[in-house]
Amino acid sequence: AFWPGMQALMGQEREAAQLHANFTAAWRVFGWLPELFGLDLSKVASEDPGYNLRPEHIESTYMLHALTRNPTYRATAARIQRTLAST
Repeated sequence: AFWPGMQALMGQEREAAQLHANFTAAWRVFGWLPELFGLDLSKVASEDPGYNLRPEHIESTYMLHALTRNPTYRATAARIQRTLAST
């Protein structure tokens, strides 16, 4: 989940946005960002105990917002914060 932030720092806005969207979709489906999940978002690896805090995803969200000023990233950050606050 850190890679979109690295891509944003390198100016790879389109690639960073696409990868970040994939991680965000997984967060929405599972309610957290698993370490391992199916590409079609149908399942989580059975050995993954789950860990809600993914600071690297939140950091990537911040970096993409700083790069693009796209309000979607602020909304994503707010959803992540609500998810963390409710667990």
